[in-house]
Amino acid sequence: MGTPGGEPDTRNSPVPPTGKEGLKGSLLGPQELDSWLVRTVRALQESMRDVQGRLQSLESMPAPPKQQQRPPSSARPWPLRLSGPTLLFFLLWPFIVQWLVRQFRTQKR
Repeated sequence: MGTPGGEPDTRNSPVPPTGKEGLKGSLLGPQELDSWLVRTVRALQESMRDVQGRLQSLESMPAPPKQQQRPPSSARPWPLRLSGPTLLFFLLWPFIVQWLVRQFRTQKR
């Protein structure tokens, strides 16, 4: 994989040399660049075939069974599950308490 100097061998790598390697004069020649491009394209094609194979295997799998869905609750437009009287109580109790407090205050005077 590497050269005797400990640096990676970029001739067989699908990644072109960058950074210090380009500054040292190890630029690829036209023939090396062509072979590097061919290897890169082949690697991409192989990877694409692998992805397509996995996609086909996923598509050929049977669909998971659908869970029983409840019918849409068109009768209940309110998202909370409260009965009418309960909802009315929650809306009116502050007014009732305020009225009672006023009644007690007027009786004390």
